[in-house]
Amino acid sequence: MKHIFLPTAFVALLLPFFATPVAALSCAPPVVDEDTIRNASAIFEGVVTAERKLVGGEQDDVVEKLEKTATYTFQVTRAWKGVAKGSVVEVQRNIYWGDGFTMGQPYLVFGTHRKEGGALTAALCGPTVPLQYAEPFRQILMQYYEGRMQLDEDLTDKAR
Repeated sequence: MKHIFLPTAFVALLLPFFATPVAALSCAPPVVDEDTIRNASAIFEGVVTAERKLVGGEQDDVVEKLEKTATYTFQVTRAWKGVAKGSVVEVQRNIYWGDGFTMGQPYLVFGTHRKEGGALTAALCGPTVPLQYAEPFRQILMQYYEGRMQLDEDLTDKAR
């Protein structure tokens, strides 16, 4: 018993000196690459026009509390993939950590369908950002689609 106590006490004393801070939610910097673009069901720029919060569960049920979501309505101002310019699109997002969308603000949205025909979802740890911070992602999207369009033109020329 004495042998177990000494190493445990020693580790407990040193732990505060070597411990690193931990955040409740920490995301790696978002990446936009060919896989991100290909895996998105819809990519668009739009303005938030409505918000509907859906809060699940009892206050004591931690799992249910994590299911807090909101559905946001966007007016699409620029369509990159999967939606049309001028259309109205609904996007769900988990708001437990407070990372919802702001009414009247423009965003670049990367949405996915969790199930066939289901609502679009914008992940918390993804490249969906307020439009004011979206320029690097917009540049990548332009390069991707310009390259894709060039590739399609090359295929069309070869088919003739």
